[in-house]
Amino acid sequence: MIESQGSNVRGCLHCGLVQRVPGVPVGHEAHCACCGGTVLRSGGSNDNRRCAALALSALICYPPGIALPEVLGRVKGDEAKASALPKGGRQTGQD
Repeated sequence: MIESQGSNVRGCLHCGLVQRVPGVPVGHEAHCACCGGTVLRSGGSNDNRRCAALALSALICYPPGIALPEVLGRVKGDEAKASALPKGGRQTGQD
């Protein structure tokens, strides 16, 4: 959707027709006069819910990712371990 700054002029993503779109009541849609595609949807935004869901999933996945840094891969019966830590265990800063 192409929209002009501070105006009610919108462009259709499907056919490219630029048209004026009057105020749309909450829960309704404005359709393109040429192709009938949806030009503007009015309703509640889910941005806060999406952000909260992403933050919650990161909070759930982060601790196991730090606590379990080893990755075990199996290909045709062969196993290979990969770790972010050196073979001796924890990183100490000494070589």
